[in-house]
Amino acid sequence: MGGFAVPGALAGFEVLMQFIEGKLMNDAQITAVLLPLYHRAGGRDGAGINEMLHRIADDGSHLLRVHAIPADFEAAALEAVTRHGAKMDPELRIDLLALACEAGHGELAAGLLDIGIVWRAGDAYQCMVLAIQARAPVLLARLLRFGIDASLRGECGTPLLSHAIASGDVAIARLLRQAGARADNEGSALAAAAIGGQAEMIRMCVDDGASLAALGDALDQAAVAGQHQALMMLLQ
Repeated sequence: MGGFAVPGALAGFEVLMQFIEGKLMNDAQITAVLLPLYHRAGGRDGAGINEMLHRIADDGSHLLRVHAIPADFEAAALEAVTRHGAKMDPELRIDLLALACEAGHGELAAGLLDIGIVWRAGDAYQCMVLAIQARAPVLLARLLRFGIDASLRGECGTPLLSHAIASGDVAIARLLRQAGARADNEGSALAAAAIGGQAEMIRMCVDDGASLAALGDALDQAAVAGQHQALMMLLQ
Protein backbone atom coordinates (compact mmCIF):
# COMPACT_ATOMS: atom_id res chain seq x y z
CA MET A 1 0.00 0.00 0.00
CA GLY A 2 1.15 3.55 -0.65
CA GLY A 3 1.64 6.26 1.93
CA PHE A 4 2.94 5.68 5.42
CA ALA A 5 1.90 3.19 8.06
CA VAL A 6 0.03 4.49 11.09
CA PRO A 7 2.19 3.90 14.19
CA GLY A 8 0.72 1.38 16.60
CA ALA A 9 0.48 3.95 19.40
CA LEU A 10 -1.51 6.32 17.18
CA ALA A 11 -3.81 3.52 16.02
CA GLY A 12 -4.40 2.52 19.63
CA PHE A 13 -5.15 6.15 20.51
CA GLU A 14 -7.75 6.32 17.70
CA VAL A 15 -9.44 3.17 18.99
CA LEU A 16 -9.46 4.63 22.51
CA MET A 17 -11.01 7.87 21.24
CA GLN A 18 -13.70 5.93 19.35
CA PHE A 19 -14.52 4.06 22.54
CA ILE A 20 -14.68 7.29 24.56
CA GLU A 21 -16.94 8.86 21.90
CA GLY A 22 -19.28 5.90 22.11
CA LYS A 23 -18.50 4.56 18.63
CA LEU A 24 -17.30 1.21 19.98
CA MET A 25 -19.02 -1.18 22.39
CA ASN A 26 -17.46 -2.94 25.33
CA ASP A 27 -18.40 -6.53 26.21
CA ALA A 28 -21.09 -5.41 28.65
CA GLN A 29 -22.77 -3.31 25.96
CA ILE A 30 -22.52 -6.15 23.43
CA THR A 31 -24.09 -8.50 25.95
CA ALA A 32 -26.91 -6.04 26.66
CA VAL A 33 -27.87 -6.12 22.97
CA LEU A 34 -27.47 -9.88 22.50
CA LEU A 35 -29.04 -11.16 25.72
CA PRO A 36 -32.72 -10.45 24.90
CA LEU A 37 -32.27 -12.12 21.49
CA TYR A 38 -30.48 -15.06 23.11
CA HIS A 39 -33.36 -15.53 25.56
CA ARG A 40 -35.91 -15.24 22.76
CA ALA A 41 -34.03 -17.98 20.91
CA GLY A 42 -34.36 -20.25 23.95
CA GLY A 43 -31.03 -19.58 25.62
CA ARG A 44 -30.43 -19.58 29.37
CA ASP A 45 -28.42 -17.24 31.56
CA GLY A 46 -24.70 -17.66 32.06
CA ALA A 47 -23.65 -17.77 28.41
CA GLY A 48 -20.68 -15.96 26.93
CA ILE A 49 -20.85 -13.74 23.86
CA ASN A 50 -19.89 -16.44 21.37
CA GLU A 51 -22.40 -18.89 22.85
CA MET A 52 -25.13 -16.27 22.59
CA LEU A 53 -24.21 -15.61 18.97
CA HIS A 54 -24.35 -19.36 18.26
CA ARG A 55 -27.91 -19.59 19.57
CA ILE A 56 -29.02 -16.39 17.81
CA ALA A 57 -27.53 -17.49 14.48
CA ASP A 58 -29.20 -20.90 14.74
CA ASP A 59 -32.58 -19.22 15.24
CA GLY A 60 -31.82 -16.28 12.98
CA SER A 61 -34.42 -16.92 10.27
CA HIS A 62 -37.21 -17.09 12.85
CA LEU A 63 -35.97 -13.99 14.66
CA LEU A 64 -35.97 -12.08 11.38
CA ARG A 65 -39.46 -13.27 10.45
CA VAL A 66 -40.91 -11.99 13.73
CA HIS A 67 -38.91 -8.75 13.45
CA ALA A 68 -37.06 -9.44 16.69
CA ILE A 69 -33.61 -8.32 15.47
CA PRO A 70 -33.00 -4.81 16.88
CA ALA A 71 -31.41 -1.99 14.91
CA ASP A 72 -28.21 -2.16 16.96
CA PHE A 73 -27.67 -5.90 16.48
CA GLU A 74 -25.31 -5.49 13.52
CA ALA A 75 -23.08 -3.05 15.41
CA ALA A 76 -22.98 -5.32 18.47
CA ALA A 77 -22.28 -8.47 16.45
CA LEU A 78 -19.61 -6.71 14.40
CA GLU A 79 -17.89 -5.50 17.57
CA ALA A 80 -18.04 -9.06 18.91
CA VAL A 81 -16.40 -10.31 15.72
CA THR A 82 -13.72 -7.62 16.01
CA ARG A 83 -13.02 -8.46 19.66
CA HIS A 84 -13.56 -12.22 19.75
CA GLY A 85 -13.46 -13.36 16.12
CA ALA A 86 -10.18 -15.23 16.55
CA LYS A 87 -11.90 -17.50 19.10
CA MET A 88 -15.01 -18.10 17.00
CA ASP A 89 -15.23 -21.63 15.64
CA PRO A 90 -15.73 -22.09 11.86
CA GLU A 91 -19.37 -23.15 12.29
CA LEU A 92 -20.26 -19.97 14.17
CA ARG A 93 -18.54 -17.82 11.57
CA ILE A 94 -20.45 -19.31 8.64
CA ASP A 95 -23.78 -19.41 10.49
CA LEU A 96 -23.37 -15.79 11.53
CA LEU A 97 -22.44 -14.90 7.95
CA ALA A 98 -25.62 -16.58 6.70
CA LEU A 99 -27.64 -14.52 9.19
CA ALA A 100 -25.86 -11.34 8.06
CA CYS A 101 -26.69 -12.15 4.43
CA GLU A 102 -30.32 -12.91 5.24
CA ALA A 103 -30.64 -9.64 7.18
CA GLY A 104 -28.71 -7.62 4.61
CA HIS A 105 -26.06 -6.65 7.17
CA GLY A 106 -23.16 -5.80 4.88
CA GLU A 107 -20.72 -4.51 7.50
CA LEU A 108 -21.12 -7.62 9.64
CA ALA A 109 -20.63 -9.83 6.60
CA ALA A 110 -17.48 -7.92 5.65
CA GLY A 111 -16.10 -8.32 9.18
CA LEU A 112 -16.68 -12.07 9.09
CA LEU A 113 -15.12 -12.43 5.64
CA ASP A 114 -12.09 -10.51 6.89
CA ILE A 115 -11.42 -12.90 9.79
CA GLY A 116 -11.77 -15.91 7.48
CA ILE A 117 -14.50 -18.34 6.46
CA VAL A 118 -14.10 -22.10 6.07
CA TRP A 119 -16.77 -22.95 3.51
CA ARG A 120 -18.80 -26.13 3.86
CA ALA A 121 -20.53 -27.69 0.86
CA GLY A 122 -23.26 -25.35 -0.32
CA ASP A 123 -22.42 -22.51 2.09
CA ALA A 124 -21.30 -20.01 -0.54
CA TYR A 125 -24.40 -20.66 -2.67
CA GLN A 126 -26.69 -20.29 0.36
CA CYS A 127 -25.12 -16.99 1.40
CA MET A 128 -25.43 -15.64 -2.13
CA VAL A 129 -29.09 -16.66 -2.35
CA LEU A 130 -29.84 -15.06 1.01
CA ALA A 131 -28.14 -11.82 -0.07
CA ILE A 132 -30.16 -11.87 -3.32
CA GLN A 133 -33.41 -12.44 -1.45
CA ALA A 134 -32.51 -9.61 0.95
CA ARG A 135 -32.02 -7.38 -2.10
CA ALA A 136 -28.65 -6.29 -0.80
CA PRO A 137 -26.48 -5.50 -3.85
CA VAL A 138 -23.62 -3.98 -1.82
CA LEU A 139 -23.42 -7.13 0.29
CA LEU A 140 -23.65 -9.30 -2.82
CA ALA A 141 -20.80 -7.34 -4.41
CA ARG A 142 -18.68 -7.98 -1.30
CA LEU A 143 -19.29 -11.71 -1.56
CA LEU A 144 -18.34 -11.64 -5.23
CA ARG A 145 -15.15 -9.69 -4.47
CA PHE A 146 -14.33 -12.31 -1.86
CA GLY A 147 -14.14 -14.79 -4.73
CA ILE A 148 -17.54 -16.51 -4.82
CA ASP A 149 -18.41 -17.64 -8.35
CA ALA A 150 -21.45 -15.85 -9.81
CA SER A 151 -22.20 -18.98 -11.86
CA LEU A 152 -22.74 -21.23 -8.82
CA ARG A 153 -25.66 -23.66 -8.87
CA GLY A 154 -27.57 -25.27 -6.03
CA GLU A 155 -28.03 -28.97 -5.40
CA CYS A 156 -30.99 -29.02 -7.81
CA GLY A 157 -29.02 -27.17 -10.47
CA THR A 158 -30.72 -23.80 -10.02
CA PRO A 159 -28.29 -21.00 -10.91
CA LEU A 160 -27.93 -17.85 -8.84
CA LEU A 161 -29.18 -15.77 -11.76
CA SER A 162 -32.56 -17.53 -11.53
CA HIS A 163 -32.93 -16.37 -7.92
CA ALA A 164 -31.97 -12.83 -8.93
CA ILE A 165 -34.57 -12.77 -11.69
CA ALA A 166 -37.22 -14.30 -9.42
CA SER A 167 -36.54 -11.53 -6.88
CA GLY A 168 -37.47 -8.97 -9.51
CA ASP A 169 -34.31 -6.97 -8.82
CA VAL A 170 -32.82 -6.04 -12.20
CA ALA A 171 -29.80 -4.35 -10.57
CA ILE A 172 -28.82 -7.58 -8.80
CA ALA A 173 -29.27 -9.60 -12.00
CA ARG A 174 -27.02 -7.14 -13.82
CA LEU A 175 -24.44 -7.37 -11.02
CA LEU A 176 -24.30 -11.15 -11.38
CA ARG A 177 -23.99 -10.85 -15.16
CA GLN A 178 -21.13 -8.38 -14.77
CA ALA A 179 -19.45 -11.03 -12.63
CA GLY A 180 -19.86 -13.64 -15.36
CA ALA A 181 -23.27 -15.25 -14.73
CA ARG A 182 -25.30 -16.24 -17.78
CA ALA A 183 -28.73 -17.77 -18.28
CA ASP A 184 -28.63 -21.56 -18.12
CA ASN A 185 -29.33 -23.67 -21.20
CA GLU A 186 -31.93 -25.67 -19.28
CA GLY A 187 -34.12 -22.56 -19.07
CA SER A 188 -34.41 -22.01 -15.31
CA ALA A 189 -33.55 -18.30 -15.59
CA LEU A 190 -35.76 -17.83 -18.65
CA ALA A 191 -38.70 -19.49 -16.89
CA ALA A 192 -38.26 -17.18 -13.89
CA ALA A 193 -38.25 -14.16 -16.20
CA ALA A 194 -41.35 -15.40 -18.03
CA ILE A 195 -43.29 -16.02 -14.82
CA GLY A 196 -42.43 -12.50 -13.62
CA GLY A 197 -43.17 -10.93 -16.98
CA GLN A 198 -39.77 -9.22 -16.94
CA ALA A 199 -39.16 -8.06 -20.49
CA GLU A 200 -35.52 -7.04 -20.04
CA MET A 201 -34.66 -10.32 -18.35
CA ILE A 202 -36.46 -12.34 -21.04
CA ARG A 203 -34.44 -10.62 -23.76
CA MET A 204 -31.25 -11.19 -21.78
CA CYS A 205 -31.93 -14.90 -21.34
CA VAL A 206 -32.84 -15.38 -25.00
CA ASP A 207 -29.68 -13.54 -26.06
CA ASP A 208 -27.64 -15.85 -23.82
CA GLY A 209 -29.02 -18.79 -25.79
CA ALA A 210 -32.02 -20.94 -24.97
CA SER A 211 -32.91 -24.38 -26.28
CA LEU A 212 -36.25 -25.07 -27.94
CA ALA A 213 -37.25 -27.06 -24.87
CA ALA A 214 -36.39 -24.10 -22.61
CA LEU A 215 -38.41 -21.73 -24.81
CA GLY A 216 -41.35 -24.12 -24.77
CA ASP A 217 -41.27 -24.40 -21.01
CA ALA A 218 -41.04 -20.60 -20.65
CA LEU A 219 -44.11 -20.22 -22.91
CA ASP A 220 -46.04 -22.64 -20.72
CA GLN A 221 -44.95 -20.83 -17.55
CA ALA A 222 -45.88 -17.41 -18.97
CA ALA A 223 -49.30 -18.70 -20.03
CA VAL A 224 -50.04 -20.15 -16.58
CA ALA A 225 -48.90 -16.89 -14.94
CA GLY A 226 -51.05 -14.83 -17.27
CA GLN A 227 -48.07 -12.89 -18.58
CA HIS A 228 -49.37 -12.04 -22.06
CA GLN A 229 -46.58 -9.60 -22.93
CA ALA A 230 -44.02 -12.25 -22.06
CA LEU A 231 -45.86 -14.70 -24.31
CA MET A 232 -45.69 -12.30 -27.23
CA MET A 233 -41.96 -11.73 -26.70
CA LEU A 234 -41.22 -15.44 -26.54
CA LEU A 235 -43.22 -16.12 -29.69
CA GLN A 236 -41.23 -13.58 -31.73
